[in-house]
Amino acid sequence: MRFPETALGAGDLMLRILLVDDQEIVRDAIAAALGSHGDFEVVGAASSGAQSLELARQLRPAVVVTETVLSELSGIDAAKLVLEELPETRILALTSHEEPHVVCQAMNARFSGYVLKKCPFSQFLDALRAVGNGQMYLCPQVVGAVIANRVGKTVNGKNGAGANGHSASAISDRERQVLRLVADGLSTKEIADQLTISLKTVETHRRRVMAKLKLFSIAQLTKYAIREGFTTV
Repeated sequence: MRFPETALGAGDLMLRILLVDDQEIVRDAIAAALGSHGDFEVVGAASSGAQSLELARQLRPAVVVTETVLSELSGIDAAKLVLEELPETRILALTSHEEPHVVCQAMNARFSGYVLKKCPFSQFLDALRAVGNGQMYLCPQVVGAVIANRVGKTVNGKNGAGANGHSASAISDRERQVLRLVADGLSTKEIADQLTISLKTVETHRRRVMAKLKLFSIAQLTKYAIREGFTTV
């Protein structure tokens, strides 16, 4: 599906939206569904976090609707970069990930809303309108995770921590990137090339992540990353 290559004028009343999802069928379905509503304008679509940053710079959308877990640069990390350059942009998660850790990371990254893909489409529309009006929106399924994070309690025995009880909140942004790529099966050299860092730095980050999470093998690290939504594997 093709989208306008230039931004709309300041006088337009429609909410300008950039879609970010690694599945083309999802992007096209959302764009087509929003096309029947006169108050939304999908100005672009990105298949990766890096591409979303590039398009956000070009198109300056009012709202970026993004999947949270993407390969290479995650939707959350990309949103942080968008907000650094375009602080007025609103970020809405539309994702299949409801793990407390992922939800809380998104909210800590200043997302304006969080909606699960399994929610009714009407709920997604409500979220778009709320976020577009400068409000916050959380679908009911993730409210508990956010409340638990705010008051320091647990939901179902988890609050962004692994089975060993160690929280991922202690992991830096770069360490999260390395964790994700390790779980995706990339070698140390491939990770170094992709992140433009040295082999030694990759090994240091991986060692620190494992120490912080009290994990003792790459297999444990991979299982943790999959369970907590760090990877699309």
